[in-house]
Amino acid sequence: MRLPTEQLLFVDTNIWLDFYRASGDAGLSLLKRVEKLSGLIIVSFQLESEFKRNRQGVLLEGMKALPDLPALTRPGMLSDAAATRALGKNLKEAARRVKVLKSRLIRALQKPGQYDPVYQACQRIFRKQDDLCLTLTHEDRHLNTTT
Repeated sequence: MRLPTEQLLFVDTNIWLDFYRASGDAGLSLLKRVEKLSGLIIVSFQLESEFKRNRQGVLLEGMKALPDLPALTRPGMLSDAAATRALGKNLKEAARRVKVLKSRLIRALQKPGQYDPVYQACQRIFRKQDDLCLTLTHEDRHLNTTT
């Protein structure tokens, strides 16, 4: 039972999806803090459904945002310069890293329960066992609200 003075929190679907969009590690860091408050968060079946329905599109946006790196073009007279060789090597390494990131996004799309930390945290919150988790089987779901 909750105290009447206890504050509750409802987090909109777009905010849950913003954990994918956040720059750097800010999203995961904030999600961990939100997860610590899960006992005060109201969630519903509709919220979970909207999150899962839109998650794939957000991940695909993230994949499109990863750059396809162009090949190094250089004047012929600089082709044997040490700086040119180093830059070419760095570009190849950057392209390899982008490929790794895209691979990780694909794994997160295919097996979110195993490879997607945002999905995993959201699942823990969406599937919590308390009175604030309003699933399709929640006992208050069929209460008459017209009286």
